[in-house]
Amino acid sequence: MALPGVVVLGCAVAFWQWERLADAEIRRAEQAGQRAPQQDTADGSDAGESVVDPRLKKYGGTARPRRTGSTVFRLTRKREGVWLFTVSHRMVLLPGDPLTAQLRKATGGVGSWIPFDAVVNADYGTGDETCSSGWGVGDSDTDELRQDGPGSTVYASAHGETLLDFVTWCDVTADASTSAVLDLTPRSLAMGKKGYFDEWTITVATDDLVVTGVDGATVLRQSGHRVELRLPARRSPQVQFGAPYKPPHDGSGNDIADLAWVLQSYSSALREAFFALGAVTAVGCIAVAFVRRWAPPVTRRRWIVVAWMGTGLTCVTLLWAALDIGATDTTWWATAGQDVPLMIWWQTLLPLVTAAFVVRVARGRPPRTRDLTPVLVPSALLSVPAVLFTLFSRSPMPVLIAVVAACTAVAVLLVLRRGLLGPTGRRWAVTAASAVWLVLSAAGPGIGLPDLTGIPGSADPDGWALARLLTESVLAWAWPAALWVVLSAYGWPWWRAGATAVVLWWYLDRDYPLWIENVVYDLPLDFLQTAVIATTLLFLWTSGRAEGQWPDHVRTAVAALGTAALLTEVTLNGIEDFSYSSYASGRYLAVAIAALGFLWLFPPAAEPRARRLHRTTHSLHTRRVYALLKDQTLAASRREFLTASRAQLSDGSLTTGKWSARWRELGGANSRRPVALRLVALGTSGGRTAWANGMAAAVLLAVLSTPWFLYTLPSRLMAIGYDMSDVVEVWSTALRWPLYGFVFGYAYAWLRGTTPITKALCLLAVVLPAELAELLYRLTDAGDFGIQLLLTSGDTVAVLLLLGLYWEARLVRAAGLRWGQIRNFRSLSATAVPATTVLVAAATALATAMVGVWVTPDTGSGPEDAGSSPSASASPTPGH
Repeated sequence: MALPGVVVLGCAVAFWQWERLADAEIRRAEQAGQRAPQQDTADGSDAGESVVDPRLKKYGGTARPRRTGSTVFRLTRKREGVWLFTVSHRMVLLPGDPLTAQLRKATGGVGSWIPFDAVVNADYGTGDETCSSGWGVGDSDTDELRQDGPGSTVYASAHGETLLDFVTWCDVTADASTSAVLDLTPRSLAMGKKGYFDEWTITVATDDLVVTGVDGATVLRQSGHRVELRLPARRSPQVQFGAPYKPPHDGSGNDIADLAWVLQSYSSALREAFFALGAVTAVGCIAVAFVRRWAPPVTRRRWIVVAWMGTGLTCVTLLWAALDIGATDTTWWATAGQDVPLMIWWQTLLPLVTAAFVVRVARGRPPRTRDLTPVLVPSALLSVPAVLFTLFSRSPMPVLIAVVAACTAVAVLLVLRRGLLGPTGRRWAVTAASAVWLVLSAAGPGIGLPDLTGIPGSADPDGWALARLLTESVLAWAWPAALWVVLSAYGWPWWRAGATAVVLWWYLDRDYPLWIENVVYDLPLDFLQTAVIATTLLFLWTSGRAEGQWPDHVRTAVAALGTAALLTEVTLNGIEDFSYSSYASGRYLAVAIAALGFLWLFPPAAEPRARRLHRTTHSLHTRRVYALLKDQTLAASRREFLTASRAQLSDGSLTTGKWSARWRELGGANSRRPVALRLVALGTSGGRTAWANGMAAAVLLAVLSTPWFLYTLPSRLMAIGYDMSDVVEVWSTALRWPLYGFVFGYAYAWLRGTTPITKALCLLAVVLPAELAELLYRLTDAGDFGIQLLLTSGDTVAVLLLLGLYWEARLVRAAGLRWGQIRNFRSLSATAVPATTVLVAAATALATAMVGVWVTPDTGSGPEDAGSSPSASASPTPGH
């Protein structure tokens, strides 16, 4: 425990020293800016004068390029009378727009170009004048511009938040009724053909309140807690909110729906954290299952402890980063210190640990220096920001931090090589020394150089932009380097060319800010999801092309594949700060259900029988299907014999002895034989390879899920907004159902159940809860939620039941028989159709109940509630 303690202490000291120097430089630049004389703005006007007219003359008019933008407001009630008001702006400029150069050098950034003002008015029924709070949209924190090349679109963003404390300002009571209005006032001549923006969309979302009306704007989309509108050029629109409808529990039968709607409407940071950490823990269970199956008996317990420690460290660092404890008034250095542990672990140490572990699994030995070269070599570039910071600050501390990190790593290597921790320490000395070097470097130079451009009268010194680029590139390269090590460890060097092209495309397409800013949003989840799916399929392909062959760790591989299919929503939306109550609990819950569910689908105790069934040859499969056909024929004969023998026994023409002999001849003594026959006949791989079965099921589900994917595609395209770099993540949702099918077909013999129908129903028991969980906590009203619930349930049940029926027909055809010779379609109507009817009917009943709650008028509200609610209609008429 001494070595990890030294490393943690070294990281804390390195970060503290680097942050102290950065704060000193920021304060020095601020003091220099205060002493500097008043400068003219980039527009040629004085700083204290209005910049509207110069902007319109230079950047407005009909000859300018098309410009659009969007703003997202979120109103979250922390407690009665205290709200958190967050705003996020996004501006889209075409290549060559002259405004791009202005935004790059303007100290005000994007915030000063927002074409409207916003004011929140809250009415708590106090009888006094309405309390209000203006929101300075120009005071937002501005991100760097994003442009992939000279011919690509330019994106600019700004973010900000404020706390609206109406309890202090208006002296309201805790039981006061609540309503609010967001007033939007377009700035003079900012919109339209003569202005400098063509179109600006505004999205307003609330957690505890509901949208009750919109006046003065064209509504694009609206639900209970969310509305999207187009900002007009001259009119001042209003968005009105009120307390959500609380249905009366009068014994009308809607109590379950009422409870579900209340849970949907309630925001909770604790719930967000619980489900997020539950998802991480569930994924950790897959890693533990792999370690338990792979590790040698002598070191198995040690490896299991390491796996759980890695899972726990991920949970702790993620929780610490996403709680957003830092105060909003402090500098970004103080706030970012909360994210440093997560990034040191997730962006630096975890890729190294993953690469080292894969080398150990694939080659049977700990990694050597050349194995970890792709991860280690780029980290030497972190010395560049240390040298530049030393030259500028005239303090040797930045270079000293880098030197101490290198010396500490060398010392760890020498001490472990000399046997401090015995043979285990000698074998893992290279990995331990590499980890020490990476984490100490990340805690110091890896933080990057402070941004001085936002301070009036100051600018970044020469070379700082290049140093930031190197720092961001080194830290972003860790996971692609780990993928390179994985491909090399398994002897797939010929795949590295294609992987390199994909990695470079992903790498260059991303817009990395300083890595300690918004780190929770910038985790490379999209890359990890793609890498897991691609490498797992490659691993299964190399071992699944021979008849009767499975890889040693097929259970873990298919569980990881199925879980990665559910990660799309988390990848697309990212991980948000828990304190914002982002309503991402459903996505986290879906991942947890998938991880644990796919492990449940493949019980470890069934592995010997599953491998025997998978090794069944084509000829043996044919004999077993014929034996099943014979048994089914005898069973039908027994039923006819029972019916016909009643009259013969009653009139004495058939004795009981002859009846018993005939019954034994028809196989009546073997009552349990049909179950065993169905298992060995319809539970095998049909004499086909695992890869062929997986691809057949994947193609079928790709075809069956196409209508559902096309139906949900418009909403997914609207979710990505203007940032088209996320299109690949939207399209990756089309792979979800084919991946479900691939898991079903590839490891079919191991799935729970005895027949294709029962196996498909077991897969349904995992997929359906996971798909429904993603619909939870999405700020949708009861009606939309009920409709989505119905559609998702019906689609999932239909697709997977069709998969089971197709697979049964496929196994029967593999034996040279017709499907109708094995499947009695009267039995089909007695089993499959009722199952479908029951499940779809249950979903329909729940959706109908929730829709009924949604449309039922509120007849139980008192006069005081009615007086405090806004007068606007919930279905506004644009332009009114």
